[in-house]
Amino acid sequence: MADVLLSAFLPVVMKKAADRLLQQFGVIWGMEEKLEKLERTLSAILSVLGDAEQRQVKDPAVKRWLAALKDAAYEADDILDEFNVEAMRRKTEIQIDMSKKLCKMNRKFRFKMDKERS
Repeated sequence: MADVLLSAFLPVVMKKAADRLLQQFGVIWGMEEKLEKLERTLSAILSVLGDAEQRQVKDPAVKRWLAALKDAAYEADDILDEFNVEAMRRKTEIQIDMSKKLCKMNRKFRFKMDKERS
């Protein structure tokens, strides 16, 4: 039963790997190729997963492979979550920094305009 959940869980991991924010920071962090490779690998695994889930009943090696795959999928999910959190944190820092700069520029502009009016 738990192995059936793997076929539902892998698309969630694939979606996280394809997340736009993660892709953007992947380019900045120099991880674009690794993220693309992860997406290709997950897609390839997903394409054989249905057959493997059926074969696990008769083939203990397939059952062990699925168990190892499930562990790897959970680990990949955790890592992608960590990257997404870090990407969101950095995006927020950039937005805050930009807001501060805009406020500072706005104050300078207002001061200059007030000074010219006087």
